Amino acid sequence: MKRKGLSPGKIVWSRFIKNPLSIIGVIFILIAFIVSFLGYVIAPDKTTNSNTQILEIATEPPGFRVSFLRVRQNKPRPEKSKLLSYLTGADDPFQSVPIDSIWFEEGKVYI
Repeated sequence: MKRKGLSPGKIVWSRFIKNPLSIIGVIFILIAFIVSFLGYVIAPDKTTNSNTQILEIATEPPGFRVSFLRVRQNKPRPEKSKLLSYLTGADDPFQSVPIDSIWFEEGKVYI
């Protein structure tokens, strides 16, 4: 049966709305689309570009254990907008130095 006076788009839209599985599918696709764009915002990682490599231990096998001395970098952190920090993360204010042993002598730290 033909519907007079309706455009093909309106006919398709009315049939689409009547089908509950199509509505559920569109909602699922929209949720997946939103999560894909907000991935950086909802991810718990705060490191810049998620890339912290330490060359001294780069060639060690998986499961290798080492202790680190975290040294604060005494430099001002640049101000970033919220949007830019969501996309690129935050700079780590510490430098990780792998250590074998550590001792204190006369108010100094020796590695």
